[in-house]
This record gives sequence, C-alpha cells and structure tokens, in this order.
Amino acid sequence: MKRLSNLFLGLLAAAPALLNAQGSAATGAATTAAAGAATSLPAATALTAPCPTADEARRIGEAFAKTPAPMPFAAAPSLQLPEVVVAAGMPASMGRSVDGSQFIKVWDSLAAWPEALVMIMKGGNVFEISTKIPPGEPSTKSRFFNLGKGTLSGHLRPDQLSAILGVQMPSAEGFVRGVFFYDGKGESVFGAFVGGEGGKPGAAQIAAFDRTWQLLQSLPPRCPAPTT
Repeated sequence: MKRLSNLFLGLLAAAPALLNAQGSAATGAATTAAAGAATSLPAATALTAPCPTADEARRIGEAFAKTPAPMPFAAAPSLQLPEVVVAAGMPASMGRSVDGSQFIKVWDSLAAWPEALVMIMKGGNVFEISTKIPPGEPSTKSRFFNLGKGTLSGHLRPDQLSAILGVQMPSAEGFVRGVFFYDGKGESVFGAFVGGEGGKPGAAQIAAFDRTWQLLQSLPPRCPAPTT
C-alpha cells in the first residue's frame, strides 16, 4: 500500500498542473535527479468565495435564530445560497469563517485534539472516522499537504480550499463543536468534530476545541461582519 501511495504521488508530482513548467522539457527527470536539483512550484492562485449581501445576511440570521438552529449544509438548500456564503453569514457566537489560506494553522490546532470525528463528504456519501488527527507538512514536490501515519492518513490540497468554518452551536443532533473545510465551489468537503454525532465530548476535548475556536477568533474573518 505504501509503495502504491508513493507511486501515485510521484505521478501527480510530475503533472504540469502541479509542477513548475519553466525550463526545457528536454532536461528530463533523470537529468534533474542526477543533478539533485529541487523542483520549485509556481505561486498558487488564492481561491476566493463570495460573501453574503446585506439581504442574504438577514435571511441567514433569521434561519439561525430558529431552535434548533440548522447546520450550514442543511440551511443552504432552503436559503438557496452556497453553503460557504451561509457559513460566512452565521451569527458570530455560532460560527467563525476564515480564509482557506489559514489551513496549516487550523490543521495544526486540530492535531492537538485528543480525538475527533472526521467527516468526509463526497458525491452525497458521508464517511465518519473516529480518530486522532495526525499532524502533517507541505510536500516539497507538489501541492499536497501530507498527513502523518495513523488511522487517518492521506494527502490534502489546501490550495483548493476557499474557506474554513469553526462552529459551536446547538443543533438537532446536540451541541456541535467542529470545523468545516470548503472547496472552490463553496461546498464543505470534510470536517472534524469533538464528541461525534450524539456523543458528549470530555473535558479535554472541549478544552482543545476552545483553543481552536480562540485561534479562529484571532485570524482575520473571511468576510466583513454581517449587517442585518
């Protein structure tokens, strides 16, 4: 499995979209390896996501004033708004949205949690994994952020994230504390939570989440404060 994973990453690292295309193609991978030259990446294009208008912020505020309040992905269809816009318009006491470029700081904070429920959303399917979140580091050969070994491992693409949302709010499933990550389409693609669905987090988990919440509060908000 490790060999296949390394091969997969090697092929991706060679893709023109991930590597710097400057220089002659005739140089070749063999020549580069022999020379020991490091491959540099072109600057990544920052992804942006829309912010709620005043009217959208009003509608979002009304939706989250209900009891129980909906989760952002549940509110988005009824409001007919992208989920990332809903996230940015949540009441400050419930949600904090920051730019996707803050990924490494936020991920490092999650790696300090004693345990988490990781939720991965893809094509209408949802995977849930109870695990310790591993630390990671940016690849020197590609756009990947490589996770360390453990129950949860893999290779993430922070450059394809437009926003990050921290939530602490009562919901139909109980009090939720977690972090959502949004892609360039404005949809949440994965998230991490303390306690899990219907579970009650311990004091250590709550304290760890509070430190993540404080970090998010210290970072610049992705959008101006909503005005209703």
